[in-house]
Amino acid sequence: MRNKTLLYSSFLSLLVHMLLFSYISTFPHPWLHYTCVGTSIWNHGFTSKIAKWTDRAMITVCVGHNMYWLSMYNCHITSWIGMSLTINAVAFYFISKIVRNHYQIIFHFISHVCATFSNVLLGIVVVAKTTSCH
Repeated sequence: MRNKTLLYSSFLSLLVHMLLFSYISTFPHPWLHYTCVGTSIWNHGFTSKIAKWTDRAMITVCVGHNMYWLSMYNCHITSWIGMSLTINAVAFYFISKIVRNHYQIIFHFISHVCATFSNVLLGIVVVAKTTSCH
């Protein structure tokens, strides 16, 4: 079943990532995030079992990637906020799978927003690392 709300939120996330990576050339492994957002677009646009499981696998890899890089730059409070947003993104995803009413899409959408802002904060941390972290 195709979900337009989550599909559009995935496209918006892609736009944010494109802007982020165009301004921060030192962002770690941008191709990984493009792949993750791409599988989200595929999953929410066409919804098949392979799309769903590929998306889940990529999300798992990207969550691990974000947590690793945000913890590497733990000299900045933004990294802690980014890690919290990453954890919240995962939590809201699981909540969206438990809830079986119209709130399901809302919680899943919040998960997308948290994940996108976590990546924006990772970009801020990468820039801050080059100026203030030792």
